[in-house]
Amino acid sequence: MSLEEEEKSNPLRFLSTEGTYRPKVFGKKFVIEGTIKNDATIATYKDVTIEFTYNSQTESVIGTDRMTIYEFFPPRTTKTFEEKIKAPEGTVTIGWKIVDAKNQ
Repeated sequence: MSLEEEEKSNPLRFLSTEGTYRPKVFGKKFVIEGTIKNDATIATYKDVTIEFTYNSQTESVIGTDRMTIYEFFPPRTTKTFEEKIKAPEGTVTIGWKIVDAKNQ
């Protein structure tokens, strides 16, 4: 398999996300400030879907949500995103990961 074929067939291997979150002053909303990084050398990805996981004080999962960022992610780039999300009652921590992406 060529490098291009490998990158196009495994977008989750080359995409990563990280960031921080903070509660908003009012309500049950949180602000997520994150980045999406494409480590591929040839493939451009688009429409990256992120899954958010909401955890309680006891680290039990109390909910999940998905969001798609409709942008292009060229090779060897990092893009930032900011989202305001409403979390379930009892959310103490939030985790997220990339679960899907499409080839350009």
